[in-house]
Amino acid sequence: DRDIRDIRFTMTLPENDFERVIEARNREFVSNVGKQLPQDCPPLYLQCHALFLPTLLECFSANYVEAMCMRRPSITTDMGFARTTCQDAALYFKPLDAQDALDRILELKDSSELYLSLVEKGRTQLPRFGTPQQRMEKYLQLLEELVANRGN
Repeated sequence: DRDIRDIRFTMTLPENDFERVIEARNREFVSNVGKQLPQDCPPLYLQCHALFLPTLLECFSANYVEAMCMRRPSITTDMGFARTTCQDAALYFKPLDAQDALDRILELKDSSELYLSLVEKGRTQLPRFGTPQQRMEKYLQLLEELVANRGN
């Protein structure tokens, strides 16, 4: 009988999408701040306790890395792309399993030690991603290799 009444979700959806996908009866638990500019994201992360990302498909989302930078743990679907990015710096739940997701949320809510451990693990993951300059250089190198190998 764990209390979930104080859990709130903040979303960043365009208003018409929010109105379409979130039922009116659930809006007391969900607030929508609309689309955010990159410079508005750090203060938004600081207002939240964790990143909850129940996704089934990602090309590459910066959300996990942004949460790590802002010292926020992630709770996300147990998918290969999420594990590749977060490794042991996130809590994972079975895709499409609302009870498992709730269990992970409450697990994090109930344990300050787990919270701090995930934050620290995220902090140690950050160097793997490199600087923006290093990432750009890798992209350019990859493109050069693709062009060079195109004729083969």
